[in-house]
Amino acid sequence: MAWQILISILFLLIIRADGGPLAYGLCQSGCNALAVACYAAAGSTFGTVTAGLGTPAAILACNVGGDADGSFRDGLLDADIVNVLGQLFAEMPDFTWTSPERCEVLRSFTWLMASLCRGMQSPMLEKVDAAFDFFPQVLLGTTDAEMLSNATWGLCYLLQGAEEDSEGCRRAVRILTAGFQGEEVPTPHPLLQQVVRCMRMVGDWRCPLPSAALRLAGMLVHLSDSSFTDALLAAGLLGALHADLVDSYAPVQVRRDAAWVLANVAAGSLAQAQSLAEQPGLVEALCDQGPTEVRQECTWAILNLLKHGPDMFVRMGVHRVVCILTNALQADTEPALQRSAMEHLELLMQKLQTPEAGGLVGKLQGLCHSSDGAILQKARFLLQNFFPWQGMPDDDMSNNLSRSG
Repeated sequence: MAWQILISILFLLIIRADGGPLAYGLCQSGCNALAVACYAAAGSTFGTVTAGLGTPAAILACNVGGDADGSFRDGLLDADIVNVLGQLFAEMPDFTWTSPERCEVLRSFTWLMASLCRGMQSPMLEKVDAAFDFFPQVLLGTTDAEMLSNATWGLCYLLQGAEEDSEGCRRAVRILTAGFQGEEVPTPHPLLQQVVRCMRMVGDWRCPLPSAALRLAGMLVHLSDSSFTDALLAAGLLGALHADLVDSYAPVQVRRDAAWVLANVAAGSLAQAQSLAEQPGLVEALCDQGPTEVRQECTWAILNLLKHGPDMFVRMGVHRVVCILTNALQADTEPALQRSAMEHLELLMQKLQTPEAGGLVGKLQGLCHSSDGAILQKARFLLQNFFPWQGMPDDDMSNNLSRSG
């Protein structure tokens, strides 16, 4: 009940507050109650530790809630921080706020809520259950980038706390049905549309939104229930991922994460892979590659598309596919990607009488000296069966000749 009060009053303040100086005297008792609970959870006494004159108790609570090992966080939850927050917010309609003051307090409490949900050891779900309702309302109720980012990370922490895929699916359903109890969930889903909008804000590298939104989308796509990917696609996921991937001003990590999500979409159902392949310009963007970290994830996306059958080879163009697979055999590529690329090369060359092999033979010859036995054997197999003698490394040729003699 306390969190229902918190949620409703939080956004009532955003919508209804009419400005004026912060009524510090009116809120002092509520803030003191919050601070006492925070310091008690940390094993200290309120009043013996200071953080600067006028520092809001909410900021202190955020610092306690964000500890590394979760002990302070669990102390806050055990000290019934939820009810304390509810009591504080119950008094807030009587306060007079300026917009900056209101925004600062709400940012602090959204950050605190996210901190209460994170940690190497996830909190007990019943202690933070109300966060499943709180974070979606933040995402749909504000345009403040910091609050949006913290709320999105909070949802990531809730999903991350699931120990099994089935539990992750249940938590995702809980998130996407928040606010729709007894009602049909609309398509496209408004929460996922907001997540997709947050992905597109990559022009300023300092903006915290794309990283959080990409992480949340990636976690949903990675779940075994394909309906979450379908819901994201309906919300415009592919267009946002395409924009992130080709944005030269975006951090490399953002572009890499976008390619990673695309690789997971490509590994989904045939219909999902076809949606990706049919998105205007997206396959071309994946083929353009980029920095090493981005290139490898783009290549995984292409390989996952190819797993859906020969039609994908034709759709993307055989010459383009051969070039991508050849590039995937470079020395700095991860072994799993090299193995997958060679498997697709074998399939492709079985269908072609004269495979185009510009640079391919040299890379296969180099892989014949790989320390990975599977890669070495596959490279030799391809050379012997599709480029006989022409493609055998010199040492292998001499060994064969000596044995025949």
